[in-house]
Amino acid sequence: MEPFLKIDGVAVPVWRANVDTDAIIPIAFCVNRKRPHFDEGLFHRWRFDENGESTNFTLNDKRYSDPKIMIGGNNFGCGSSREMAVWALVDYGIRSVIAPSFGEIFFNNCFQNGVLPIQLLEKEVEDLVREVETSENPLMTIDLEEQKIGSPAGNHIAFDVNGLRKNALLLGLDPIEATLSQSDAIDAFQKKDRATRPWIYSPGE
Repeated sequence: MEPFLKIDGVAVPVWRANVDTDAIIPIAFCVNRKRPHFDEGLFHRWRFDENGESTNFTLNDKRYSDPKIMIGGNNFGCGSSREMAVWALVDYGIRSVIAPSFGEIFFNNCFQNGVLPIQLLEKEVEDLVREVETSENPLMTIDLEEQKIGSPAGNHIAFDVNGLRKNALLLGLDPIEATLSQSDAIDAFQKKDRATRPWIYSPGE
């Protein structure tokens, strides 16, 4: 997993409440596909219509080409538990999603796939959306180590993140890799525990 240290890039607004995982990636794009091509289905119903690319959706606006950051509304990523919703964002190049609130499973899936979900007050998110929509260069910075967002207008916003999850992102560790990084401590604990509670271990283990 690619480490998340400091991201500088275009921010794209998807300022809608209750954007569910089926909107992020329809189920048809979750079947018989392999990484890294899940971006083909990202917001497919909104990105395309009968005439091709829709002109009414922000991901098709040239000002937001190659975005690294997405700004969403309340309850972003609600609905089903499909991890492919996060895969689609990652394959498209998104490394962070900012919203007032998230679907719980989506929120957890983000950390497991190297995406930083940032929860801010609704007014703070509204202000960011307004800046991005009115800026000629909708560029933002997210510094995970400092836990600060730099807006297009040069404003700085602090955000909270769980310490263990922050460290895993900084090091580029998924949950399995994070566990394996503690293998020496785990071995030491098991050795000590085996000496003090041998009866819970199988003979010869």
